Amino acid sequence: MSPPFLRNIKYDQCRQCCLCSQVRVEAGVIKTGTPICVPSKEFIFLGILTGIQHNNKDVDTAKKGDEVSLIL
Repeated sequence: MSPPFLRNIKYDQCRQCCLCSQVRVEAGVIKTGTPICVPSKEFIFLGILTGIQHNNKDVDTAKKGDEVSLIL
């Protein structure tokens, strides 16, 4: 199983220590608790995924084709 691939749509810093990003899941499945890194930047670690929202509702997973908001 390949790791999920996300395409960033919009980025925002919600609070001083919280990152929020609207993404489209291009491949795979992403779940709460997944570590997030940037492969094109030598796999720099961004943080652990602490929340996913789809249509302003909290969800535990997102799959290919979903546009969701992620909270790190």
